[in-house]
Amino acid sequence: MKRQMQQMEGQMKQSPWFISQEQREKYQKIFAFFDKGSKGYLDDEELQGAFKQTGLGREALGHAWELANPEGEDFFNLNMFSVAMHLLFQHRHGHPLPQTIPQELVYSISLFP
Repeated sequence: MKRQMQQMEGQMKQSPWFISQEQREKYQKIFAFFDKGSKGYLDDEELQGAFKQTGLGREALGHAWELANPEGEDFFNLNMFSVAMHLLFQHRHGHPLPQTIPQELVYSISLFP
């Protein structure tokens, strides 16, 4: 059973949807840049500024927003922001945006505090 879990984790880490520690640190830096008041979350205006930096169109931005924010919150915390940015960066690198949050992405975000 333990070996199966290790194999599954190894496969997840190979997925483009898995957030590595290095990627997480990059998203944290971007988040901190846009979190002007060090509130620990980004509001609508701050998010729009961050998302525009990706250079992607409204459709992709809106889809990533919805995937990362299924509850329809008015703000994004660091985890929500990391999910959205990871989706957008992977999309920029040629991966089609998924219809639902990939399991690998959910798993990788759970590894961070």
